[in-house]
Amino acid sequence: MLRAYFDASMTKPSGVTAIAGYVASADQWLEVEKKWTAALAYWELDDFHLCELPHVMGHTKADLCALNFARIVVDAKLTGVSAGIEDAFWASRPLYAEAYGTPYHSCAHMLFDTLSQEVSLSVVHPPGPVAVVMDDDVPTHDFVQALFDRFKEDGKLVALTFSNRRATRLLQVADLAAGVMRRDWFENDFFGAMPKTYTLLRAFARGTNHRASFLSFESARIADQARERLNRGDPS
Repeated sequence: MLRAYFDASMTKPSGVTAIAGYVASADQWLEVEKKWTAALAYWELDDFHLCELPHVMGHTKADLCALNFARIVVDAKLTGVSAGIEDAFWASRPLYAEAYGTPYHSCAHMLFDTLSQEVSLSVVHPPGPVAVVMDDDVPTHDFVQALFDRFKEDGKLVALTFSNRRATRLLQVADLAAGVMRRDWFENDFFGAMPKTYTLLRAFARGTNHRASFLSFESARIADQARERLNRGDPS
């Protein structure tokens, strides 16, 4: 059975809401946890929380520290999965608020859909089933469970549990993914040229492969243009 760990990252007070993490086999996760524990000891950290690193050790050292942890992700060949939504775009769609209540819950639905696609289409790892562990930083577990249950029928996603990064160390790995993806989506236009601030950290933290879903005004505009071209019979 595959296992996936996910954490959320949100721009305060508003910007981008993201949920991200990785899916991998039990053997891969054992390798990651062993190396992660050693890295925590090397950097003298009780736990890894990306956004706190600059306050703990300063920006320069924090960048090196985060890169060291991100290298563990690449070496273990983890597959990244993420979902994000531009908060202003979400607020402009009343149906989203009616159906999901918060940008986080919209992201959770997108994430489970993206994870289900990854399990079905990936050639990197065998097809499911997947047990999912999510950080419990959002209290509405029942609603998240109800969203998850919509994807259980085909047998790909089979179990959902909640924990925190101190009790479940591998959620710290998901914290890395969530922090990097949220910052990238908030600061950069992924539909344009490669951003100048794209660093080794961001490349490593995405994992060996990465499947993502992102909703914003720009992504909606591009989707509308693609539909218009298809309606005109233009496949380009």
